[in-house]
Amino acid sequence: MKHSSTNESKSTIEKLKSKNNTIKNYIESLDPLHYKALTISIRELESSFSLEKSIGYIDYVNSLDAINHKNN
Repeated sequence: MKHSSTNESKSTIEKLKSKNNTIKNYIESLDPLHYKALTISIRELESSFSLEKSIGYIDYVNSLDAINHKNN
């Protein structure tokens, strides 16, 4: 299996961040350990990686929804 380089992972992360503000804010909220896990996931899973289906992202979106409902 061909592995993406670190630069390719960073490029993929920049593309993800440009998709929408929620994804951008999620990635920017990651601590160094979780950011590293993201880069490894992108590298290892290649085209089958989906940030939107990851547990961390789903939890992040659900927490935003909970905050929004609480404030309304």
